Amino acid sequence: MANELAVFDSVAATIAEYKVENEKLVFDYADSNGEKDARSHIAKLRTVKTEIANIHKEAKAEALAFGRRLDAKKNEYTSEVESMIAVHKDPLDKIAAEKQAIIDAEIAKAQAEEEKRLADIEAREQAVKDAEEKLAKEKEEAARIAREKDIAIGAAERAREQAEAKAKAEADAKELAERKRIEAESLKERKRIANKKHRKEVEDAIHFALTELTFDPEDAERFIEALKENEIPHVTILY
Repeated sequence: MANELAVFDSVAATIAEYKVENEKLVFDYADSNGEKDARSHIAKLRTVKTEIANIHKEAKAEALAFGRRLDAKKNEYTSEVESMIAVHKDPLDKIAAEKQAIIDAEIAKAQAEEEKRLADIEAREQAVKDAEEKLAKEKEEAARIAREKDIAIGAAERAREQAEAKAKAEADAKELAERKRIEAESLKERKRIANKKHRKEVEDAIHFALTELTFDPEDAERFIEALKENEIPHVTILY
């Protein structure tokens, strides 16, 4: 039984070779070419896992008596391959998480800014309302004084002042409404840009996954366009 695990000799040699290669490889995970090379290397390492599993299955069928020992060896080699994969996959996952965190932060910031903007608008509208109420009271008081004094010149002067105050209040209200409209359009544009960026990242991720599954890049692109146009029944893109 000394050679009962010799079935793994070929894959053990492959793992030893990949270990040396794995320690030497350095990828720029943030660069598109570096990311592609890293994922290609990971895919190659995963083929070793498949080979390990196939050898294990055949050997176990032939010799169930030492199946537990085969399981242990399988887990050992699989763990080694997983460790090599993690060296390159973890940075890729970290970058993806950082990108998502940036998008989430931008959305949260936009929401906070919108809440503050609405609060400012409400405060300004209340100020305009208070000014209008004050102006109305002042007009009533001015009318009372005019009636009491019955002085034409004084009444004319107060009417002029009231007209100027009303014109100013109306101008302020108009300016506030215009500012509100501009700010709403600005927020809408920021949301549109953030959504466009997010959709592109999702579509790029789908494109990469399809090419990893041996899709031709152009076929992958057409497939994504078909999804976007809802031309494939029962399949949609989850943004």
